[in-house]
Amino acid sequence: MLALAAAATYGGYAAYGNIHQDEGWLLESSLRVARGEVPHRDFVSIYPAGRFYLFAAVLELFEGELLAVRATWCILRGAVVGLVFALGRRMMPAPFAAAAAVLAWLLPGPWHKTFFALVPLATLAALAAWAGDRRRGWLWLAGALAGVGAWFRHDVGVISFGAAGALVMASWWCERGQPRRATAWALDTLAVTVSGAGLVAVGFVAIAAAAGAGEVAEQLVARAWRESAPPITAGGRTIALLPWSALALAVALLVQVARRVGGGRWDVPTALTGAVALVAVVTVNQSFRYPEAIRFLQGGPVFYLLWCVAAAGAWRRFGDAPMLRTAVVVIAAGIPAIGAAAVLAGAPVGLPIEYTGTIAVGWERTQPYVTSTGSTIYVSPEWARSVDFVQRTTAVHLQPGAPLAVIGRPSAAYFLLHRRNPSRLIRFADAAATAAEREAALATLVRECPVVIADGLLLRRRGAWWRRALQRHYAPIERLGPLVAMGRR
Repeated sequence: MLALAAAATYGGYAAYGNIHQDEGWLLESSLRVARGEVPHRDFVSIYPAGRFYLFAAVLELFEGELLAVRATWCILRGAVVGLVFALGRRMMPAPFAAAAAVLAWLLPGPWHKTFFALVPLATLAALAAWAGDRRRGWLWLAGALAGVGAWFRHDVGVISFGAAGALVMASWWCERGQPRRATAWALDTLAVTVSGAGLVAVGFVAIAAAAGAGEVAEQLVARAWRESAPPITAGGRTIALLPWSALALAVALLVQVARRVGGGRWDVPTALTGAVALVAVVTVNQSFRYPEAIRFLQGGPVFYLLWCVAAAGAWRRFGDAPMLRTAVVVIAAGIPAIGAAAVLAGAPVGLPIEYTGTIAVGWERTQPYVTSTGSTIYVSPEWARSVDFVQRTTAVHLQPGAPLAVIGRPSAAYFLLHRRNPSRLIRFADAAATAAEREAALATLVRECPVVIADGLLLRRRGAWWRRALQRHYAPIERLGPLVAMGRR
């Protein structure tokens, strides 16, 4: 019921908010897959192919409807809230589990990052069921969820798989003296390994056969690791403290769990706390590699569980001193609560408000925008002007159906205007492509695109190579703020 209520809440403001940069990239990639293109071969992506095939199917089923894509995210994010509460109930008293779920409900984070929390939470939920009744089928399911999750977000799929293995290993260590426990542990390990590794292999062998194993590995591993975001410190000191407090708490809880497991003490709350803390320690690194508030929000549900576990522990520990335990809980909950309030109140997070996924997106000054399918979304006037500028310019200078290149924003132009990007690049920042890929993309654009739309902000901040290249081959035609329509020389 909690998951349904959360999904309904998200659905209530799904029509609000600009089609931001990442959503535009997802829509373009999904449309390309729907046309028969293969990720990693026909276009470059640091995300695995599963998400593009999923949303290609959604777009085909609902005839290109944007709100169907957003509704899918609402359902998945509702599932995250439900999983937070279900896991929390096995780790702490119901009021604290509910508090963690409410935090996840209020601060869902970027829609396009949903798999970052969904995959580990779904895997941990299956592990929680196994820890409770020890039926091996739950381990097969846990491994399968981690394996399938890797199709949508490969890094957290691997992390979830590792957390499952660590939990199984901890159970064996605590019960190693019991009769036939070694045999049971071997079968448990086999269940997780076969289901997880098998499904990972199915997904990645299939895409590697089409795109090439080397190309897939380079884009998903080497390139994804090399990329980083420019430092963004907006959001205030409170929000900046969130990743550090999450890391400190996760490490402290891991040490506590390790001591209990080392002493042979095993119980379901301890096991799950250790698994959640392990996921948190590994995933919080995103908040330091990419110093943006939204990077914290994408992994927030895992961190909220740990904060509430700590608050519940403090409540129990200081049961004989009501004033003290109340003060400890208030302090423990204060940082995430203040951070949540700051985001909901509109504190700057370094990126557009759409990236928070919160209801605050519906409180912005908006205007209606009717898409080509006839649905209405509510967007900022500035965003609407930018899309109208691209539509007007291309209508004047391009034949219907002719390809278009959008270097930066608005990335939604391909989806909204039914124009095709002829190059392999989805993102045109210099760091998003190799030198050879940039040269090949430029040659394709010069050959096939008489007009390109260039985002001056991107070119100044992260597109020096493209700025020089476009100046050699294109000349400005029209301008709107930082957007420049350029015609081939």
